[in-house]
Amino acid sequence: MSIVKSLDTLHGQAHIFGTRIPVYMILSVLSENINDSVSDIVCTIYPNLTDRDIQDCLDYAAELVENEYHDMNTC
Repeated sequence: MSIVKSLDTLHGQAHIFGTRIPVYMILSVLSENINDSVSDIVCTIYPNLTDRDIQDCLDYAAELVENEYHDMNTC
């Protein structure tokens, strides 16, 4: 798995191994730039979903990952 957490990098925030790129940033970029092909694939599997539903899922995931970091630093 390329997703790691280490207190030595980004204060323990989940990030891509060997980088300083946090997971929530990737999710945020995906959410802001979701393209038709990705949306089409998901909607083929789950035909009741809209593009907005998929974007909301990515936004939610990004928020969870980012808040996990903030919650960890408040202990």
